[in-house]
Amino acid sequence: MTPESIEPLRPRLEAIRKLLEAANDAYSNDGMSDEARGYYVSGLNLMQDVLEDVVDKQDDTDKANLLKRARTGLQTTIDRFRTKPSEEIQECTDDGTTDPPPPDTPKSRGARINGYILKGVRFPCKNAIRTLAEVILEFDRLDRNFMYKFASETEGTKRRLVSRNPSGLYDTSSPSLQRQVRDLGNGWWLATNTSTKTIRQVTKIACEIMELDFGVDFQLIEESTDSRLS
Repeated sequence: MTPESIEPLRPRLEAIRKLLEAANDAYSNDGMSDEARGYYVSGLNLMQDVLEDVVDKQDDTDKANLLKRARTGLQTTIDRFRTKPSEEIQECTDDGTTDPPPPDTPKSRGARINGYILKGVRFPCKNAIRTLAEVILEFDRLDRNFMYKFASETEGTKRRLVSRNPSGLYDTSSPSLQRQVRDLGNGWWLATNTSTKTIRQVTKIACEIMELDFGVDFQLIEESTDSRLS
C-alpha cells in the first residue's frame, strides 16, 4: 500500500491503538474484566473493519488472500473475547441440559458468518453482527410485531440483545460495554458484544418467530476458519 492509501486509515488506526492500550491497562489492573474484554472487542472489531476495507481495495491476489486469513483469524480472537459462556443464550433440551452441536457442523469447526440466505435469495454481509442486524431488520419489515417477540424471546438475566433504549442492553455500568451498541434505525438498539455462537442461536429463535424452517427456508452463509483461501 502507498502512503496515500494509508492516510485515510490513520484515524481508525489511532483509535485501535488507544482501545488496545486501554484494554491492556484494564487487564493489568483487574485481569480479564468486563471493561478489559469490551476494550479488546472494540479494538479488534475496528481492526477487522480496516482489514475488510484494505482487502476490497487490494489488486494483488496473494496479498488479498493473506489479508483474508488475517481477518478470519481476528474473528476467532474476537469470539474468544466476547460474552462469557455463562452469559450466552444457550439451547437446552427438554430436561434443561445444554444440547451440544453435532461434531460435523461448521459450528464445531469454527466458521465466520458473512451473510444469510432467505428462501433462496442471498444477502451477503461483512461479518456476523452485521448479518444479525440485517436479519432483524428484514424480519421487522415482514412482521410489525417481530421486534417485541424477538426482544422477549432473547432477553437474558444479565443483558438484552435488543432494546428500545441503548442503556437497557447491558446490566452494567461499564463504559466499554455501553459503547458496544448499534442503532438499528427502526427505534431499536442491538447489543454488539455478542458471540458468533449466540448469533447462530438467536437467528434460530428469529426463524421460529417467523415460522421459517432454519436450514431450509433460512440459512446462514458461513466460511470455515479451517479452510484455506486460494
